Amino acid sequence: MGEIIADTIDKKQDAVPVVKDEEGYPLLTEILSTVPDLVDSAQNEREWVELEERLAQRIMDRVQERIGFILEEIIQHNLQLTMQKVTGTLSEAITSDLKSTLEVVVTHTVSDELQRLKQRGYFSETDQHKIADSQD
Repeated sequence: MGEIIADTIDKKQDAVPVVKDEEGYPLLTEILSTVPDLVDSAQNEREWVELEERLAQRIMDRVQERIGFILEEIIQHNLQLTMQKVTGTLSEAITSDLKSTLEVVVTHTVSDELQRLKQRGYFSETDQHKIADSQD
């Protein structure tokens, strides 16, 4: 079993040890041993309210811890998936743009070079007709 710690319902009472399990939760049998007596109804009501408030606070603290952890995991997972999709889409778009840009640059460069060579007379009349036909 877990460690024993002092836990009291009323600060005026002596410390009552509460046995906790491995996860730090008090065992129900130990909690019930600290439940106020039903003898004095006014005192009893105050003790029950205090017990309820402490129990509600403990539960809220644990729920907030778990919700925070779960939300962090969900956000991290969704962010990772989104980043993978965005990165893939962006990579495809950049690759496509670079490919089309490269095709245009190479086509213009070859065309300009063929025009320059034709003007210098490097091609025969037959070759010039073949080049002109291939450019159309």
